[in-house]
Amino acid sequence: LGDGTVANLSTPVQVATNVRTVATGNGHTVYVKNDGTLWAMGFNATGQLGDGTTTDRHTPVQVATGVVSVAAGDIHTLFLKADGTLWGMGQNSEGELGVATTSNLPTPVQIADHVASIAAGGSQSAFVGTDGSLWISSAGGFSVVATQVATVSQGNGYRMFVKTDGTLWGVGNNLKGQLGDGTTQNQSVPVQVPGTSGVIAVTAGWYYTEFVKADGTMWARDWNFYGQLGDGTGTSGVKSDEPVAVLTSGVLNGKVVAGMAAGSGFTIACTSDGGVYTWGAGTSGQLGNGTLTSINAPGAVTTSGALSGKRVVAVAAGGTFAAVLTSDGRVYTWGTNNQGQLGVGGT
Repeated sequence: LGDGTVANLSTPVQVATNVRTVATGNGHTVYVKNDGTLWAMGFNATGQLGDGTTTDRHTPVQVATGVVSVAAGDIHTLFLKADGTLWGMGQNSEGELGVATTSNLPTPVQIADHVASIAAGGSQSAFVGTDGSLWISSAGGFSVVATQVATVSQGNGYRMFVKTDGTLWGVGNNLKGQLGDGTTQNQSVPVQVPGTSGVIAVTAGWYYTEFVKADGTMWARDWNFYGQLGDGTGTSGVKSDEPVAVLTSGVLNGKVVAGMAAGSGFTIACTSDGGVYTWGAGTSGQLGNGTLTSINAPGAVTTSGALSGKRVVAVAAGGTFAAVLTSDGRVYTWGTNNQGQLGVGGT
């Protein structure tokens, strides 16, 4: 696999060990090892890998130390250190990094402190402070838009977040109605998604949103062009203005969703028993099932090869590729590899 001939992959391949967490951008992958080191690979035109260059990397390079979590936007990266400081690198033309320049930054710069969690997507960033305040990026820097926030996900131009009372909210771009407020008007002030309660996790993708309730059920809404909502429908621009349940009559029957991620037209989820499932666009092999076919209901990722006997505990969705973390600290990737984002040594 290190001979420079690897193209897209439709089944998982192992790329790293001793890993704590992993994140994916549009064309790059970043992960944190158990020793706190941050590693990156893939597309690097704006310095989003943080290695001081703008050279694409087809195998992982070490970037930083003392890191506990990482998030990736289209072409920028954020990471959180153990001391609560937030750092970032890559594109900053739209204020993604929240610092006083519009220049791209190929080496990490400190952005904030007293940070509890982070999110990145498209050309925006967000973080939750240790006091539960939600901060979002703009050309003018970061600003507070909400309090009592439990978790946030950054989509393409919009953010979805869960408050500590289990309600779901959105703010930002609303072109496809992805904020769930019944309009298509952009919102600079957060709006609550009607009829949602008991929400514990959310993921925002390319104009669609998926969320999990406390009972382990998974729900989705908005753009469904490729079947990424997973409700058994969705082609030719069909969208759902109300939350729909992700199908549980098939491979998810009796399963409890433990983690999820929304990419560019496809979704990946893992369950409490270590299973991993995908649905939506599949033409680049991003579903990991050995085909290039899109599907509109959850299907199992191939586990007869590299993932045989493994338990998946976390998932990440890039533009048209995916990454998962297993219980033994290994990272596996599949899908598009045109910029080395799979980390297998070729493109």
